[in-house]
This record gives sequence, structure tokens and C-alpha cells, in this order.
Amino acid sequence: MGYSTQSKDNITTYKINEKEVDKTTYDKYHDTWRNMETCKPCILLTYDYNDKILHKGIQYTDCPVGFWIEYFPNGKVKIIGHYKENESGNWENAYDRGFCREDGVWTYFNEVGNKLYSEYWKDGQFIKQVPEQTKTELWTVEITHNGTKVNNQIFTPKQVGEIKIIPKFKNSKRTGTNLTVKFEIATTGHKIVSQTFPLTDFGKIDVQKMLIESGVTPTEMASCSIMIFNNGNNVFNSWLNVKE
Repeated sequence: MGYSTQSKDNITTYKINEKEVDKTTYDKYHDTWRNMETCKPCILLTYDYNDKILHKGIQYTDCPVGFWIEYFPNGKVKIIGHYKENESGNWENAYDRGFCREDGVWTYFNEVGNKLYSEYWKDGQFIKQVPEQTKTELWTVEITHNGTKVNNQIFTPKQVGEIKIIPKFKNSKRTGTNLTVKFEIATTGHKIVSQTFPLTDFGKIDVQKMLIESGVTPTEMASCSIMIFNNGNNVFNSWLNVKE
């Protein structure tokens, strides 16, 4: 959550996630946020503004590392799941070491408590959905170059066009999917330049032309991003650097 206060003419305004609240509410939820920072680890319960429980689970600060339960507004269980546990006692760089990721069975229920389906995960990777659902579900996007995940590496303009972008779905349904890619050059001191393509056309990108338009010289490093959208909603981002 985002917390902010502003004082003017001896009157203080309190906001949570840009929504104005009274001081009692602000203090209550600000204390809850501090509780999360001292959860190392603990069973953490999270509530909404109406004191309705949202979820409960084992966490180390903001990293879930055990059982996880989400709730509907009526108090019924929505999801029962599990995140990879850390039995080492070492919490340094937990995410980079593979924790804070789904691991095991995740079971979904409706608002009256009936089981709908289950999902199976291993180390943050989706395995299967039983029974397979009728709605299209995109769970991640894989962006690679020569089999290596793209994450802040340096590429030549030509190599950017060789990048593979592969959407990963939870089932065989694809109805209503409209995937687009926005490639943006945003280098300090230069013009921001971006282009948007259908996913299938990304390989046709002319990065050299975009660098010229941005004003980046061949001796400079260009900071770039690849943003994936599904029906206009941003679903995945990756970053890279480009240099001749």
C-alpha cells in the first residue's frame, strides 16, 4: 500500500493508495504495514478497509513462504494454495534463490464454498489445471534470446529482432486473446521512442532506425524495455540494453 500525509493550515490530510482516510484508519493500516516489515517469518493476516479478511499465510516480510488462503468478501474461502518453503533459515535474497513462488496444489472455490478446480505448480512453474477451465488464462510470457532469458543483457540492434516472445497459457483456450508488444527506447538525455506491434510481427522491428530517431549515437548504450499487453492490459515487462 502507498501511504502519504499532507499538512496545510494546521490541517493534516491522510491518504492510503491515494484515497483520503481519517487518522484512525491511516494509523491502523500503517501499523499493519509495519507489522509486515517485522514478519520474519510469521503468519500474516491482511484485511480490507471494512475489516474483512483478504488473505492469510506464512510470509517473510512481503515474501510468501508456506500455506496461503484467500477469502471472498462474504468470508468464504476463495483459494487455498502453497508457496515454496524455506527450511534453510537463510532469508538473504530469498526471491533470487527461488522462494516467494507458487509450489504445490492451488485449489479454487466459488462464493458458496464449492470446489471449482485445482492447479499444480512446481518452483513457480505452472504444471496443469484440473479440470481444464473454459476461460483463456495467460500466466506468464517467456522472453529469450538463444535460449537465455532476457533480463538487462546487452544486445546489438540486429539481435533484438532475434528475441523470442512466447506466451504461456494455463489451458488450451485462446478465445479473446490479443497480444501486442511495445518496444521502447528511453535513454537519459534523449528522446523517448516507442513502437507497438502485434506479437507475431515483433521480429520485423527496426531498432537501428529507432535509435537514430532517439538521438542515441553508436558509442552510447540505449536503455530499452519490452512490454507485453493482452487486450490493452500490461501483463509482462522485460528490460535490456542496446549498443552497436
